[in-house]
Amino acid sequence: MSRFLCVHTVPSNAFTREQVRELTQAAQQDPEIRGYRSFLNLSEGKIACIMEGPSREAVMAWFDKMGVPYDWVAKVELEGERGNILEEGKGEQIGQTPDWLRSSSHTTPS
Repeated sequence: MSRFLCVHTVPSNAFTREQVRELTQAAQQDPEIRGYRSFLNLSEGKIACIMEGPSREAVMAWFDKMGVPYDWVAKVELEGERGNILEEGKGEQIGQTPDWLRSSSHTTPS
């Protein structure tokens, strides 16, 4: 299965923690779609999550079925974690993050 980055904007406090728990459980029990990781700020109505599924369309259909609006859904091609970049689906490190990108100044090289 592929992973998909999903971003949602909902009205502030539109979902309770209990509703989020129910949605995450539903995603684990679905035959096609699996929730992988979620990041939420319920008071500001911002949600980002990683979902696993056979296609972008299947993930969007799952959100539609569950009544969860989404801004966009995009297939993950690369995954970065703690300075390392991994190619999706291969688990292979493809390079270190350059020092200039890891610096606190966040400026690009000349």
